[in-house]
Amino acid sequence: MSYLRELEQRQAEIVGLKTLLHGMPDDPLAKPLLASRIRGLENELAEMEKRPPARPEAELLFAGGPVIGSVGLDAKFTSKVLDSYQDMVANHYSASRHGGVGSRGPRTGEDETRLCLTALPRGSFGLLLAQPQAEDFIAAAQLSDAMDQITSLVEAAASGDAAFTDTVEKFHPRVLTPLERFLNALETQEASVHLRSATRQCELNTEQVRAAKSRVVETKPETGTILLRGVCRGVLLESWRFDFNPDGQPPISGVLADLVTEEAAKAMLALVDQPAEARLRVTRMRTRSGFGRPAYELLSVRALNQPAAPK
Repeated sequence: MSYLRELEQRQAEIVGLKTLLHGMPDDPLAKPLLASRIRGLENELAEMEKRPPARPEAELLFAGGPVIGSVGLDAKFTSKVLDSYQDMVANHYSASRHGGVGSRGPRTGEDETRLCLTALPRGSFGLLLAQPQAEDFIAAAQLSDAMDQITSLVEAAASGDAAFTDTVEKFHPRVLTPLERFLNALETQEASVHLRSATRQCELNTEQVRAAKSRVVETKPETGTILLRGVCRGVLLESWRFDFNPDGQPPISGVLADLVTEEAAKAMLALVDQPAEARLRVTRMRTRSGFGRPAYELLSVRALNQPAAPK
């Protein structure tokens, strides 16, 4: 059972017991026992809310065309939504945890995003995806966070142009393709979806699915290459991120491009706090409401004003 479903069931149990307590006669034994039970459940609920589990999981509940009551889900529809959801998660996790990711091909850390179908929760009819035997707990926590962010992206796509523009700029363009496939599978089968991840959830009815798909289809990444002179402020090999202070402009941060080798990244460390020229790939998401903020990928950096060799 997903964490959010556990919370909802615990909350419903408390509401039901409070209703029972309110209508109960003044029994000197039963009423204090029931009140004590309610306090215990409220304490448990407070602890659960303070310490949400970091386990990667997502519950997808469907209604509409592909669903047969609470007993079945169309197999082809299921394969499409599973494939597209897994790709969304893998693309976003790879870009956010490991830095640059190419527009196609292998993704760094892809094995860390492997999800399993672990249950078929009943609501309308649903799928519970989880990582039941995570070995790297830090990676699992980051994957859980990435799945929460995917839930936020799906919600934003259905919410409106401004919300989607503000949200999609935080994602690598490679996430857009599986997001479009996910929404297209829903639209084609006239399905609605209730998506729960670790700590976030959203619901899209069929009209919201159509609006979300249209919004995603019209979103296009625009990419260019620029040269900036300034000071190299740092390169992090673990997260594959960089910081650069361009001359006369605010500092910028981003990721090392997927084409940068580990040897080239290590060489960049020698340029920290030195005048340098950076070659950057700049991507901006063009949506219905305009352009989002730019995202930067560092392609290369070279030192400027090298001191003359000693005589």
